[in-house]
Amino acid sequence: MKSIKSKIIINFFVVFLGICIFFSFMTTSTLNNTLLTEVEDSLQSLAIEGSRVVSSKMEVDYVFLEGIAARDDIRDPQTSIDDKMSILKREVERSRGYLRIGIADKEGRLYLSDTYGDGRKIIDINSNEYFTDSIGGKRGLMSPTVSDNPDDKEALIIINSVPLYHNGEIVGILVAVYEADYLMDIISAMKLDNSAYPYIIDSKGTTLVHPDRNMTITQFNPIEEAKKDESIKPLAELYNGMIEGENGVINYVFQDNKKLCGYSTIDGTNWTLVIDANESEELSIVSTIQMHIIYTSILVLIICLIICNSLGKSIATPIINLAKQAEKLTNYDVTIDEKQNMTKYLKRKDEIGTLTKALVTIQNMLVEPVKNNTYNTEKAKDTE
Repeated sequence: MKSIKSKIIINFFVVFLGICIFFSFMTTSTLNNTLLTEVEDSLQSLAIEGSRVVSSKMEVDYVFLEGIAARDDIRDPQTSIDDKMSILKREVERSRGYLRIGIADKEGRLYLSDTYGDGRKIIDINSNEYFTDSIGGKRGLMSPTVSDNPDDKEALIIINSVPLYHNGEIVGILVAVYEADYLMDIISAMKLDNSAYPYIIDSKGTTLVHPDRNMTITQFNPIEEAKKDESIKPLAELYNGMIEGENGVINYVFQDNKKLCGYSTIDGTNWTLVIDANESEELSIVSTIQMHIIYTSILVLIICLIICNSLGKSIATPIINLAKQAEKLTNYDVTIDEKQNMTKYLKRKDEIGTLTKALVTIQNMLVEPVKNNTYNTEKAKDTE
């Protein structure tokens, strides 16, 4: 049979254990949700800020190109193509960013500062979307793609184009070609955690710029790849979600890894800047804090165990002593064991004191009968 002291200690310990587990769970859960919200907000803010930086850089490029297009010696059809090539070569050297600049007529014949200026090669761009846009009066853009010019050594290039006006009419377009690596330089300069990385996709889900250069060169498109490989489906759903929205955060699971993704469209393009991160690494501090909570809970439980033992002893000892005294009374033993502290218990104002007073009263009531019984017994022995 378990003693009252053991029961008190076990019951109190179980209660404290339950409280520790409850508060540990609530603290960890609240902390996890709070940090997750902060990480999501941070990723979205970074994506929005990064998209603005890219958009601003592209705006500078367009303004520079439009400045060249506004020159009379560039837009005037009477200026020879060779003279225009000389001017554009100087602009390429001055820009420190363009690989080449060229002029295309209304039929889509493109004269570039190097391929035509040096090699007399004319390129047909009539079927290109950027030509169609600019000949129609809009800014044109060709997304990052691997250059087929051997001089570029398979570099990723971007093409910008603007209309050429003469006497209020469009007479052609001005085209600028430059390396797309500057996009990666811009987004890589963003302050990101170790697990986070940026990339850019277009409105069709094609990867344009990515830290994994192979994904850029192969124009990786998970929406198309998922049609052949079911394992890519989570990425396809992610890309579809980003394409449909302007900006936001998406949580997804890929290859058993929980991931977070902040994204924002880049103004003036059909591109989207993405910041991708591993949820576990972003929330790693929660695990550290959780371990601290566990260690603290263990320490608290040890302290509680000591307190429970002391409390149990203070409650159980008087009851045990009183129980022993009551057991003696059942055998008509009215003697008091000084070790049981009956006198001290009488001074208590709680239930222990009340119980002690009751036992003393019963004891006093039994004293005379016990004495008489003892006297009569001894007298009977003397008469025999």
